[in-house]
Amino acid sequence: MLMLPPPCSAYSMVVAQQCASALFHIAVGGFTALRGYAISHRSVSLAALILAFSLVPAAIDYEIFTLLAVESPEPVDCTVTMNVSAEVYRIISILGEVSNIFPEILVLAATWRRTLRFTSTEQVEVPLTTTLLRDGQ
Repeated sequence: MLMLPPPCSAYSMVVAQQCASALFHIAVGGFTALRGYAISHRSVSLAALILAFSLVPAAIDYEIFTLLAVESPEPVDCTVTMNVSAEVYRIISILGEVSNIFPEILVLAATWRRTLRFTSTEQVEVPLTTTLLRDGQ
């Protein structure tokens, strides 16, 4: 939750940075969910799971941290910090990283499943790397 800006020049820059980071996570989550949806024969449940895990970092960027502006001596003007303890920050950072990696693992598993299913049903005798790197269908 963001507090009202005090007279601090860095506060608005930090707020803009957090908003940009949240928008980035939302965009990446949407595209990752679309990739999972397309590769898994239009599985809405897989796409929803991927999207849900992909939105956790955006929620962390937006909601978890309360910004705290602390006045500093000249010429710095102020310092913007997060109002959480080091232990809470560590746990939230780990949670954010896991929720970044897990959707990619799901898409990778769906890709491998689709590729292995294709090679087993078509009785194709080509190397797995060729099957993974082929263009087209």
